[in-house]
Amino acid sequence: MSEMHTATKQEILDLLQLVAEGLMSLGEFQPRFEYLFLDRGSWPVLDHRDKDFFGLVLAKVGWTSENPTEDEEALGWIGLDSFRGWLKGALQKHLSGE
Repeated sequence: MSEMHTATKQEILDLLQLVAEGLMSLGEFQPRFEYLFLDRGSWPVLDHRDKDFFGLVLAKVGWTSENPTEDEEALGWIGLDSFRGWLKGALQKHLSGE
């Protein structure tokens, strides 16, 4: 595993932990996550399992709003609290190798 892979993966996991624990807003999290996962060049060096998990997080956060309206919820949007709850469970599973 390359140093870049290890550093980038750990940065992303740390970021996910911060938002899951409520220590980072959606507005702070989303652009930083997208930068680390997509723009920083991490894509080629992450393994398939990490790519799948981080891609799932990217898709989920794309349908997350701080406070979705009823109309948005009807279209599938979720609130930040729901995202955090989902992320806590998903992150735990990912880290345990499930």
